[in-house]
Amino acid sequence: MRRAPLGVLVFLPLVAALACTKPTDAPIVIPIASTSAPSIPIAAPLAGPTARVPQGPEACGAEHVWVQGACIDLAGSSWEFTTHMPEGTRVFAVDFHPGGKATSHDPADSTPDDDEWSTEGDTVHFWFNHRYVEHVAKLDRPTEMQGKALNVVKATWTWSARRVR
Repeated sequence: MRRAPLGVLVFLPLVAALACTKPTDAPIVIPIASTSAPSIPIAAPLAGPTARVPQGPEACGAEHVWVQGACIDLAGSSWEFTTHMPEGTRVFAVDFHPGGKATSHDPADSTPDDDEWSTEGDTVHFWFNHRYVEHVAKLDRPTEMQGKALNVVKATWTWSARRVR
């Protein structure tokens, strides 16, 4: 009697289980019970008319941004910002906390406890001072971003940031 390889025995019941799950964009990583086999990413669902394999920026989670072919986690990171405003250049730190909260250490931010951030594919958005200012950026590298800011009175300026943690 011939036996199926271990991978087939583990994989087939998982395919059946995943076919019954709700559609999701998040990839599922299933560890194989073997010391020599790596984890295999499997996109769910594996059946149905809405099934698709996530690729590119849409594969990233809510607190991740797509940079150079990978999802980079921004939650818990700190950045040194340099703003290039008409009245001059300022340098200050910004912390991205889990759950979309941020803390700006800009002396001009009178309400640092209400700062927010979010990601969408390869773009980062963050807001300061009760959303008085919105910053938008695309990450150039996992440790650098550049963007534009727009405030409620329609003033705009450019800025850059580098990751320090």
